Amino acid sequence: MPSIKEGKKEKSGKSLKSFMSGLTKGSNMSKSAPSVTAAVRTEPETLGEPRRQRPKVVIHHPPWKVPTINDPFPNLEGQTQDNHEFNLYDYKGSSWAMIFTHPTDFTPVCTSEFVELLKLKPEFQANDVKIVGFSTNASDTSRNWLRDVEAIVNGYDSVLENSLSQLGTESVTSTASKQLSTGGLDADDLCEIKVDFPIYSDHTLDMATELGILDEDVQDEDGCPVTARSIYILTPDNKIALITTHPSTVGRNWKEALRCILGLQVVEKSKYSVNIPSHWESGDKVLIDSKLDDSKCDTFFGRENWERVFLPSELCQEVGAFVLGPGGVRIDKKDFQEEAVTFLPRHYMRYSIQPIDTNRIDN
Repeated sequence: MPSIKEGKKEKSGKSLKSFMSGLTKGSNMSKSAPSVTAAVRTEPETLGEPRRQRPKVVIHHPPWKVPTINDPFPNLEGQTQDNHEFNLYDYKGSSWAMIFTHPTDFTPVCTSEFVELLKLKPEFQANDVKIVGFSTNASDTSRNWLRDVEAIVNGYDSVLENSLSQLGTESVTSTASKQLSTGGLDADDLCEIKVDFPIYSDHTLDMATELGILDEDVQDEDGCPVTARSIYILTPDNKIALITTHPSTVGRNWKEALRCILGLQVVEKSKYSVNIPSHWESGDKVLIDSKLDDSKCDTFFGRENWERVFLPSELCQEVGAFVLGPGGVRIDKKDFQEEAVTFLPRHYMRYSIQPIDTNRIDN
């Protein structure tokens, strides 16, 4: 069963840049630019199914600006593992969404990510976040792979291991396939926790190319580049609020992704009057945006609901200048020599306690 090497390897054949030239789709694409057909990519063989061959794909280097923070995220339309007419905008509606890409199905790091995500899925749902996977494999390949993921989450992998260990010298693959198909090892019945969120199939790599997430240095054994591990957090109006990208060798932390989403929701709820500090967790204090002066803080949050951390740099605002020297001597502007003094920017650190009363914030 072929799989990508989840790490960097020596480049073989043409690099991605060498054959990603030209553009043939969309209004922003140059019809006269040349294109090159990439290597034919094949799908892994699954139990009871022959190895499938990917249609020839043409990969183009995008000359346009790839979507980034505050840009609209393109609508994903096409197939998922159980829907042939998927539409991202219709699916997410006015909810928040997390779109996450992974290099390829049937690989261990990707499997571990899905297992951990399933464990946290109720927390995403409780905070009105729709989850959407993004695969460059065919939809039926993803559907078969997800059975492995569900087996691990539900503890079914140990049942399968015990059953296969009793097969002796028989063909494990053919026997297991037969038992699965006849109900002898019915994973679907045993798995209470299922992958019930859509996995969008970008089998032609068109959308991965448009997003600019193909990893030139990591290819499958057919020489086809795979996607990096990217996360796109979408606001209710389909704008990109956050992007993270991991290499294929390092799995993602879904707790951090959820923390970021909760932080973004707090910022939006506050009408952008607060920011999220490092290592913040839901319920912790948040930082007041520096554009608000102290009087507005009293108005927006209530004097009893915010506090200020006094910093040395604020002294230059109080007396006009702050001498950087032994003892931190403070002097008036008229008494200093320019080369001896550094003017520091106004540096506020003020914290507000959640929740924020948005009714007190001006529109």
